[in-house]
Amino acid sequence: MIRLAEIFQNRMVLQRHKPIRIWGTSDSAQQIRVQLNGKEILQTQLTKGDFSFDLPAQKALYDAELCILAENGEQICLHQVDIGEVWIAGGQSNMEFMLRYDREGTEVCRCARNDHLRFYDVGEYAYEGQREWGVKRNMPWDRWMRFYPEEAVHFSAVGAYFGMYLSGVLAVPVGIIGCNWGGTTASAWLDEGLLRNDAALKVYTDRYDRALSDLDLELYLKREREFYEQTDSVTKTDGLDNVFGIELTNPPSEEEKAEAALWAAGCQTGPHSENRPGGLYASMVKKIIGYAVSGVLWYQGESDDQHADIYAALLTALIKCWRTDWREELPFLIVQLAPFEESAGNTGKNYPLLRTQQQLVENTMPGVYVVSIMDAGSRYDIHPKEKRPVGERLARLALEEVYHITGITGHAPLFLRTEKEYGKITVYFSHTGAGLEEKGDVAALFCLSAAGENEKAIPVSAVVKTDRVTLHSPEIRKEERYVLSFADVPYCRMSLYGNNGLAARPFGRTKI
Repeated sequence: MIRLAEIFQNRMVLQRHKPIRIWGTSDSAQQIRVQLNGKEILQTQLTKGDFSFDLPAQKALYDAELCILAENGEQICLHQVDIGEVWIAGGQSNMEFMLRYDREGTEVCRCARNDHLRFYDVGEYAYEGQREWGVKRNMPWDRWMRFYPEEAVHFSAVGAYFGMYLSGVLAVPVGIIGCNWGGTTASAWLDEGLLRNDAALKVYTDRYDRALSDLDLELYLKREREFYEQTDSVTKTDGLDNVFGIELTNPPSEEEKAEAALWAAGCQTGPHSENRPGGLYASMVKKIIGYAVSGVLWYQGESDDQHADIYAALLTALIKCWRTDWREELPFLIVQLAPFEESAGNTGKNYPLLRTQQQLVENTMPGVYVVSIMDAGSRYDIHPKEKRPVGERLARLALEEVYHITGITGHAPLFLRTEKEYGKITVYFSHTGAGLEEKGDVAALFCLSAAGENEKAIPVSAVVKTDRVTLHSPEIRKEERYVLSFADVPYCRMSLYGNNGLAARPFGRTKI
């Protein structure tokens, strides 16, 4: 008997213009023929046990029939198969965030009518056997869904807005593969061995090893089972309403902070934790490795604030790992963390450093691009409720850098250089298009101070012109050294844009 990997189903979307990897298991070695809409496109020999083969690259196609015909008479026919553009939507909760929770989600879902925008959500199982345990039944995972009201509610909101924009421009089917889990560090999403063998990154495996050495495994498993038994009724109805469905507009109370700290203290790292090193790489990523895609959308980093200083190294290792697994230099489109100050159990204190680390990855790795959403955050809500800007900006960047569509710009204004004169400092930006635009107090986003031990803050005014912002102050001296930053705070209200409507990207402490 031939069994295809679970992702190969009716209504799946396959990647156009690339060889299409198909894999699964077979009870016997045998010859097969593969037909697409009745036309034979491949003959090959299956091995007994695990097998894989590559179909030749295909052009875009709608509602095709893909059949595997075995010499023993067995047939597998998949219907309504599209061939178009496929992207992985990876990361943590802001990528997982479903369309039904988006500010526009109710109306967008009600009007959803796109048979050829489809979504596949890899099941969130942290370890082998958890699915069989039955504690997460009735979740909308591991099946291809179409962009219609009853199924659009389950789409990743970022993925949905990305897919709508992309399909509108390219006019081909679009498939989004969700591979994400809220509250996870990037260390869960790459091969554990890469962490253990890296002097900087082994801090993750060292911490895990220490936790295991002190772990009462029997008690750990008992508490895990009790937790799932207590929350089973919530799980069956998708208990995310209290996570995503409530918009937080006030700072957390001391009681809320204490409750969150108590909850965090009770969370033990163990062999069944989704945050164990390499855990989700083993239980989720490996299920889709090799599935032909155009690239990866990555929205993650909030949970790596404890080691923000090595996040660039961690994200670089993850990208290299996935590119090795897919055997190609997949484009990675990174969402820079949104403005955020604090909520119960979370703080944006290290977000400025994390954003700088994300920028560093773009600067040092080819095929990595960063999207700015510095105007799409929420001060007290780590899950901003407006995902359209995120998805559409990712799409614009993909259209510019991956598909090379002329007339579409996806890059936000980016710090380039400075010039210092008496009484003023001019800050130049790239990617300004026809010119910078100000939508509020731009000067308030700049922090200028004297370099040295006494970093006295210097108040400035700002004048915005074309590709530059000139900061004025009578205290500025050409021969003096200064430290300058822009929007380098956990939360702010962005007021500087390119004329393409994209919010300027922040930059950290720069000596001038």
